[in-house]
Amino acid sequence: GNKLIKGVRFEGVRVIGDPNSAAKQYAKDGADELLYIDAVASLYGRNSISSILKITSNEIFIPITASGGIRSVSDAKNLILAGADKIAINTAGIKNPKLIKNLVETFGSQCIVVSIQARKRFDQLSWEAMTEMGADVVGIDASLKTIEIAKKHANEKNLKIDYLHTDIESFNYKEKFDAVICFELIEHVPDPNELIRQISKHIKPNGKLFLSTINRNLFSFMFAKLVAEYLLNIIPRGTHTYEKFIKPSEMRQMLENNNFSISDIQGLKFNPISNTFKLSTFSKINYFITALLNE
Repeated sequence: GNKLIKGVRFEGVRVIGDPNSAAKQYAKDGADELLYIDAVASLYGRNSISSILKITSNEIFIPITASGGIRSVSDAKNLILAGADKIAINTAGIKNPKLIKNLVETFGSQCIVVSIQARKRFDQLSWEAMTEMGADVVGIDASLKTIEIAKKHANEKNLKIDYLHTDIESFNYKEKFDAVICFELIEHVPDPNELIRQISKHIKPNGKLFLSTINRNLFSFMFAKLVAEYLLNIIPRGTHTYEKFIKPSEMRQMLENNNFSISDIQGLKFNPISNTFKLSTFSKINYFITALLNE
């Protein structure tokens, strides 16, 4: 959902409140302008702040600049109609400089801001402009079909993701990663502890591992297995094996065995009426773990 977040260089992000409530407080405190940014819009090929703009622009009356995921004149128009006074672009402006001219010709130069997010290169002698939050994203899968589908999606959405057809045991990359995401996999492998051990080889010290899996209890058997597979047909029948579900206590032990410390556990709730999921404190079925690799 729409949350106000805080991080350092877009890392270590945590939720600190509601964006609309914060906007009203900032306006009350005397701010003369607001900047709304969907921090990961370009990375995930989305633009999702229109709803926030509509609410905020009806309740406060100071200029608002909107940024994140603006890839076309149409994207900018939608945000302006939602209440933005100015548009700021970063990734799209670097990838497609002609877009800047098109936006200026359509809305006027007073309405367009180019945001340049820069960092020093490793040689410490020069700077580089960052796009997609400065992230280099690599995805791997042992299934060639899955990789081909992922590559097609990345091309359609103009996403910079390096998809590789390989397994974790054979994976050999040029450097270690700040973060690794492993969702809905660990309950399907023969040796979950070995998977975590292999993943740990590819994470920098103090890097993060994000895991998701399914708890093992009566609730998960009923809903993740029987209801999801046989009643609602959310996933194909036979997708999961109940005996391979992993309790959080078991996951904690495996992570600690491989030099990880857990920093967060959250559950997942499914609403069958709206067919949507959301994070929650209820972790008896699906749950997510954030773990830090110790130095």
